[in-house]
Amino acid sequence: MNKLLQKFKSKDKKVFYTVMAAGMLAALSVVGFVSANGPAFNIFPIAYNGALNTDYPLLDARNMTKGEGWSTSQFDHDSGVTADPGDVIQFLVYYHNGAPTAPENVAYDVMLKASIPSNEANNFTVGAALSASNAQTVTSAQKGGDIQIKVNGPIGQTLSLVPGSTIWLPNQATSQQYMPDTIASTGISLGSIQACWDFSGFVKFKVKVSEKQAVSALTLEKTVRNVSDNTSYLDEVPADPNDLVEFKLIGTNTGQADLTDLVITDTLPSRLTLEGTVNYSRPIQSGNIFSGGAYLADLKPGENIVITFQARVADVAQFTYGTTKLTNSSTLTEQGATPAGPVTDTASVSVFRPEPQACTILVRATFNGQSWSGNLNYTISGPQTLNGTVVPNDHANVTPGNYYANYNSGGPADSSFTGITPPSGNCPNGGFLTFTYNFTRNDIFDLSIDKTVRNLSTGTQFADQTSAAPSQTVEFKVVIKNIGNTNANNVSVRDVLPAKLNFVNGTLTVNGAAASCQSCFFSGGINLGTMVVNETKTIVFAATVSGQNDFPVGNTLLTNTAYVKADNCNEKSDTATVNVVKEEPQKEDGNGGNRPV
Repeated sequence: MNKLLQKFKSKDKKVFYTVMAAGMLAALSVVGFVSANGPAFNIFPIAYNGALNTDYPLLDARNMTKGEGWSTSQFDHDSGVTADPGDVIQFLVYYHNGAPTAPENVAYDVMLKASIPSNEANNFTVGAALSASNAQTVTSAQKGGDIQIKVNGPIGQTLSLVPGSTIWLPNQATSQQYMPDTIASTGISLGSIQACWDFSGFVKFKVKVSEKQAVSALTLEKTVRNVSDNTSYLDEVPADPNDLVEFKLIGTNTGQADLTDLVITDTLPSRLTLEGTVNYSRPIQSGNIFSGGAYLADLKPGENIVITFQARVADVAQFTYGTTKLTNSSTLTEQGATPAGPVTDTASVSVFRPEPQACTILVRATFNGQSWSGNLNYTISGPQTLNGTVVPNDHANVTPGNYYANYNSGGPADSSFTGITPPSGNCPNGGFLTFTYNFTRNDIFDLSIDKTVRNLSTGTQFADQTSAAPSQTVEFKVVIKNIGNTNANNVSVRDVLPAKLNFVNGTLTVNGAAASCQSCFFSGGINLGTMVVNETKTIVFAATVSGQNDFPVGNTLLTNTAYVKADNCNEKSDTATVNVVKEEPQKEDGNGGNRPV
């Protein structure tokens, strides 16, 4: 007994007491609970408290690093073991030849083998099998269930047998001996096991969880497409002078760790000019991709950022004859706690300028003297007939000769076509001829004014008219908007309050800010300065309605008018009305009494 106690100290005491209880109860029970013709392993019901005529699960486990004990219930067993990288898990195999004690029921050549997965993962299933040359093999899946191991963290880990940790505790753990490290490969031999509770036993072995660390890695893929020719994204695209191209960069976190402090830089070669803005699929923190680099938001494993921008190819005059390759290079690097990169990728635009075996006709447009691009339908007649729908446009490989330009339709909105410079010309062999379509637009000066009112005392909404009682406070709102196509200068707005409406000094605001001169609004007006196209300014002020004595019983309409004007814009006005309602005095029943004698 003393030897057995020494085998199960601290947490192992549970195993000892439950094993001893099971053995003694079995000895006292009526023989014949089972009968067998030959040996049979672990044939009794599974229990975790050493109850009479029960077996422990064939396989159990506990996290030794965290000081855990063996399973106390089937639910506890089925829940498995949770571990962190580097933890040591101890397994306990229980065996019992449950056949009646008899020479023919001795199990020979008993082998125990554990299945420990060798793959990298976060969830593992560990099992065990018990076999003999003259008995049916039993597995942990049949006898209590396999053990589920759950490893915390995002990184897959591996399990490995701890060398020298396999210990055999035969005959109800009354002794122990170390076994070879073959339990997970060829298995270990337990020799012959007699049929009786006294010869049940255990085998312990330990498995360690690996401590693999997250790997930082990123990739950068750069491609380009010709927007003018509507090509797909490629590593290299052909282009003509003045074509519009678009570059796309895809930076991807291909590692296992979060990437922080990511910086992307890009170098546009000469003869490619940025057009428009750079578009990011994720918000950036700061910086400029073309000057010092753009600092990107963090990327989790598997996440990416997509960056696109467009560039215009230079005019044909800036290229020699033949093909010129313009290579755009980008670099992505991570400068945080887990550095990755730098990674660099390039995309190229191959610009072709044909040899001077023909001429090139360039079509351009101006709007109010400035270069303009957009939809324009034109026809150019000569040795060849050229048609176009957009400008700028280059017609290469044109037959040399005299050409005449014609305007069909299109151009800037709200503009007037003023002519072509020159209307005709000669396109020499190997040379150029440029036709420029000119447009202007007349300035339109126009303002709108919208005046509304609300009753502050009763909390109504702004409308063209509101009702109020004498002595109540109303609030007027005047909204001025530039509805022309050019700036409106010296915008002046004024207001004429009718009698019986009294301005509340200090309430006049322009776009929420107090007006510097409150009274000016009701005399010569206040100057709002210059208003750009579609700009609005809002003037708000309050007024009180005169008292009861100023109004007859019934309704009185008080109309307030606001006016606005500007340079080159005639004065306009709008009104808002206050309907003053004075109730008839209340009368009570009664009489004047008797007149005196």
